[in-house]
Amino acid sequence: MILQKSVEISEHLFYLAQQTIYNKLYRIYKLYTQILFDVLLASYNNKK
Repeated sequence: MILQKSVEISEHLFYLAQQTIYNKLYRIYKLYTQILFDVLLASYNNKK
């Protein structure tokens, strides 16, 4: 019974950790693409 409970808890924690990592990666990805887009736009405007 206790073992079952601890397995459930660890699975839940693992799920939460996955969500957190996913959210962080997504935020970094969004920031990165935003910066990349700004740089491309700036270089495009400089060429004109």
